Amino acid sequence: MKFYSLIKINLSCFPMYCATTIFDIDLIEPTGLTIDPIQGRAVRMYGIGGQSELSFQQPVHSLNLNHHTLNDFVIQLGQTKEPYGFDGILGADFLSTLQLNIDFKDMVVRKP
Repeated sequence: MKFYSLIKINLSCFPMYCATTIFDIDLIEPTGLTIDPIQGRAVRMYGIGGQSELSFQQPVHSLNLNHHTLNDFVIQLGQTKEPYGFDGILGADFLSTLQLNIDFKDMVVRKP
């Protein structure tokens, strides 16, 4: 079983909304996480600029972001930095799994 710790990345939570957490594949490469064609599958991500982009969706055994650890979590890997300028999006799946709330007034994510 492999465990991956992400390097420091610039994640977008506002004002975008995404159902599934996605990371830029080029940024994630140094962590050792690679596309797993056995466990994952090619999918289309929708909503970024109204376009459909090809990405790869796969489970990871453990994902560490700051002091949060998610086990057996599904992520998407795709091209986000070059075309859109961000390293990743924490999706609704991430926020709901950790039971986090978005405070739109102060533009922060909080645990209730």
